[in-house]
Amino acid sequence: MTKKKMFLLISLGLTAVYILGLGLCFTGVSFRRSERFSALNDYFRTAFDYADNDIGDVMRSVQNTAESYGVPYAAVAYDESGNIAAQTGCYIKFLLNDDENGGLYYCYIDEYLTEEIKNELEAYGNDYIDLSSFSFNIENGVFVPVSLTYESGGETVRCDFSDGEAEYSGKYSYAYLRGLDETSYNERLYEKLNAYVHSEQVKQEAMQNMHLGGGGYADSKSMDFIGCVEVQGKLYVICQTAEYSLWDVLLSDDMANFTLEFSLGFVLLATAFLVTANVLYNKNTRLERARLVFTGAAAHELKTPLAVISAKCECIMENVAPEKNGEYISSVYSQTVRMNRLVTSLLEYNRLFSASSVEKKCCDLGDLARAEVEKYMPLFAEKGIEVKTELEAAEFTCSPELIALAIDNFLSNALKYTPENGRVTVKVGSSRKKVRLSVYNSADCIELQDGKHIWEELYRGDKARTRGDSSGMGLAVCCKIFELHRLKYGYKNMPDGVEFYFSEK
Repeated sequence: MTKKKMFLLISLGLTAVYILGLGLCFTGVSFRRSERFSALNDYFRTAFDYADNDIGDVMRSVQNTAESYGVPYAAVAYDESGNIAAQTGCYIKFLLNDDENGGLYYCYIDEYLTEEIKNELEAYGNDYIDLSSFSFNIENGVFVPVSLTYESGGETVRCDFSDGEAEYSGKYSYAYLRGLDETSYNERLYEKLNAYVHSEQVKQEAMQNMHLGGGGYADSKSMDFIGCVEVQGKLYVICQTAEYSLWDVLLSDDMANFTLEFSLGFVLLATAFLVTANVLYNKNTRLERARLVFTGAAAHELKTPLAVISAKCECIMENVAPEKNGEYISSVYSQTVRMNRLVTSLLEYNRLFSASSVEKKCCDLGDLARAEVEKYMPLFAEKGIEVKTELEAAEFTCSPELIALAIDNFLSNALKYTPENGRVTVKVGSSRKKVRLSVYNSADCIELQDGKHIWEELYRGDKARTRGDSSGMGLAVCCKIFELHRLKYGYKNMPDGVEFYFSEK
């Protein structure tokens, strides 16, 4: 499967999951709103049975409950004369500063709020504002606000609703703000609901139902209710609505918030999924490419010794030069040893490549290095190579067998590429509490183009290819050992030689 096709299928799958997730969000919001509406309706039906105060307090109680539920709600209470006795919305509650008509009253201010006043009140930061003063007029039995003042940040703020003179003033007053964010869908829905319960049609229907004397009806779809209640011996007809529809759920603030949160979470998870899929795809692609390269390189490495063996055996079988049979047999043997070394390295590399972890135990890296150096001392002596060791005791947690194999490969390379009468130095020590081993040998420096590939499987630079005894797998095996141990490793070109090393990160 191509990368483009894979990501297309993943994108289609993620799109389907996203749409399904939005559907679940919609279902969840719809269910939650439905539960809230039902709870509000139950509360509404019982609120008037516990009316210890006036009708305004009852309306406030239902309104506060609706707002705590996050339900757009609007209601109007008409008295027997058809006048509005109470309603939902922003209001000012005050005591009338009049000995004859003293008492608790409400002045509803929704229709008088200008943008300037809204901004002033919003800046206060609270739903309830204690007022320093409140003045108003009374027109056709309705309180009409003129001005109010309150303290904010040590300053007196004055809001004028009109330029006229006020005839009355209230005391011990406070303003209640229902919420003035006009960009909110719930706010826009409230405006629609409020206009509906104040419409002439609803008023006429309310008065027609006045004779029900406590009865009424509720529409289960829109949660509309019109019915009569008796509070403190007075009869009122209540018109309320908390409209609920699938369209309102889709456009609601809850749905917007849920969609935003879900989308952000989905984008993060989808990004993580796509990045992971891309990494895995690239890794698998590299592994497949490496497998093909590795197989081709291994076949190429085996081809040469097999060709030599085949040619020498033909000479022996055809008795081409009987006097050279011993030489032919020696050549066949050396090529067989070479193939055996290569196959052994390939098997070791394959075992390490498939491993994800190794069993480790605490050991002394200095002792491991000393044992490996002693094995090579006779071989170094044959070439007249001077060997120096600086092996400190260094506690090291590792797989002793694999680390010994890595040291063996370092020493084997040093033996191969150090000229006669050269020098080899093996060091074990610790720097900044990190154990480090290095093997230095005098030799030509590694060229840059070779240095980029020396840790790869079956890679040998031009100089190395002149040596028939190299399998090209030693450093590749070391690389896998170091990766399994999470060690830092590499080489350094020195002024007169090369140093290979590994250390703790």
